[in-house]
Amino acid sequence: MGTPRINYYTQTKGFFKWVETHRPSPKEKIRIRPTHITIYWALLNLNNIASWDEWFYCTHETIKKVTGIYNNRTYYRAIRELEYFGFIKYQEGKNENQMPYVSLTILSETGCFIDTYIKNKNKVSCVENTSVDTQVDTQLTTQVDTQVDAQ
Repeated sequence: MGTPRINYYTQTKGFFKWVETHRPSPKEKIRIRPTHITIYWALLNLNNIASWDEWFYCTHETIKKVTGIYNNRTYYRAIRELEYFGFIKYQEGKNENQMPYVSLTILSETGCFIDTYIKNKNKVSCVENTSVDTQVDTQLTTQVDTQVDAQ
């Protein structure tokens, strides 16, 4: 058995670092909420059970039971927003008998997205290099502010 794709400690630390340091602009309508954190934590645990496979199945019922989020609208909104933020990739099942697939985006301890998945222009990833964290944070803040102002 090889090295896991994701380091549980690094992923957890990176997620909470992002939550602590994420500064949404006034124009950004989506804000991180407890439902995002709860669902992400449940998905992280399920991915661990699935031996850190890149893509893993997760039933809506399992996530809802573990998180206590039973309202469909709240659940699906949080899933879409986690995807918008860049923490997950989500593929809905083709029909009611097929479970959805989820893939977690790999994070560094500093909250940077390590893999290259970037779905939309409001989300930013950074190169992992601890010696230039401050420079990268400044550049990313400038890029995000410029993109938001342009919209």
